[in-house]
Amino acid sequence: MDNNSYNNRRSQRGTGRVPLAIFLVATLIATNLATWFICSSVVGSSSTRTQTSKLASVYIGKMLSLVDIINKEYLWDVDEEDLWVNAVKGLVAGTGDVYSTYLTKQEFKDYNTSSTNFDGIGVQISNNSSGNVEITKVFNDSPAFKAGLLAGDQILTCDDESLIGKSTEYAVTILRGPKGTKAKLVILRQGEADLLEFTVTRDTIINKYVDKSMLDDKIGYIHVSEFGLNSSFSFDSAVKELSDAGMKALILDLRQNPGGNVMDAINIADALLPSAEIIYTLDKAGNREDYVSDSYFIDVPLVVLVDASSASASEIVAGALQDNARAKIIGAKTFGKGIIQYIKPLSDGSMYKLTYQEYYVPSGKKIHGEGITPDILVELPESQQKKLVELIPAGEDTQLQRAIEELQFMLR
Repeated sequence: MDNNSYNNRRSQRGTGRVPLAIFLVATLIATNLATWFICSSVVGSSSTRTQTSKLASVYIGKMLSLVDIINKEYLWDVDEEDLWVNAVKGLVAGTGDVYSTYLTKQEFKDYNTSSTNFDGIGVQISNNSSGNVEITKVFNDSPAFKAGLLAGDQILTCDDESLIGKSTEYAVTILRGPKGTKAKLVILRQGEADLLEFTVTRDTIINKYVDKSMLDDKIGYIHVSEFGLNSSFSFDSAVKELSDAGMKALILDLRQNPGGNVMDAINIADALLPSAEIIYTLDKAGNREDYVSDSYFIDVPLVVLVDASSASASEIVAGALQDNARAKIIGAKTFGKGIIQYIKPLSDGSMYKLTYQEYYVPSGKKIHGEGITPDILVELPESQQKKLVELIPAGEDTQLQRAIEELQFMLR
């Protein structure tokens, strides 16, 4: 199908690219957490409910006794609500899953502010394999960039509050703050013998998810830095503009992209695939959900760039395109996060996020803990490895240059 037909068809379809009956981020209201433990309405078999009730009786009773002891005997005054909040946080943390978490009402409100424009230091973060908060990207010209923070830095504390082992959602609420306020950070940096200290003045961060340009030989280039909400629409606009300018081939750059909204990733994969399976998911009970593309797509030669920071939703796109032999994948092995979380508010305005599905590429290959191995492995020069993708000189970007070479060969 030619590019004009693709653009016309996609504009007619609006948001109906793939079935949206199953939302990967739920917004259902749950009951009070304590009631969830104690009442007989706990989901599960009769034996499971009985076992849960017995354990709840033992441990909630123990917690009540400890609260009473702390209030009477602990040397300093404590806020009893803080004790219970941290008990609930510890309960979810007890899964051992850094992607599952509990946030208070205020933390949820802080986290749920617009991720396009916000006041903060200007970094993307994720939990690394050790469960610590690691910077995956420093936004260009941001306070963090000016202060000298780098991708790969681990944030140990912010304003004397430890972030070791904390979820990214919680860390976001600490790192963000009013414009003009200062964030005092303690950083662990690979290759440095000592911990590093930074003071960063927060500012308004404008996060642009999609950038585009036209390279030589009418090779289009689109860099998706994160799958923010509705980033697939920005991607569609970029494709249309490049197509209207005569694009003959496309490089999709997913380097330093930590993931984001799964449906936006699926929609972008749909835009690049003919009729095919994109991914499927499995939950604890073995229930399977399939996500498929329609027959309308941008039909030009395609290369996808990835690196060790390409994670989650990025791996959905790269994995689907690789598995369907639609694109060459070039770069470094990806991060390996192949699980999906839902978010559910509780009745008091707090929320919990829980891992509930794992996704697989059509061939059944597991992504979580494995990552995606590119078709062509290319490392960046050491001097460029810590730089933002957009700041790497084109002549020294060995991954980009190899992608251009592959497409030039395909266009012959």
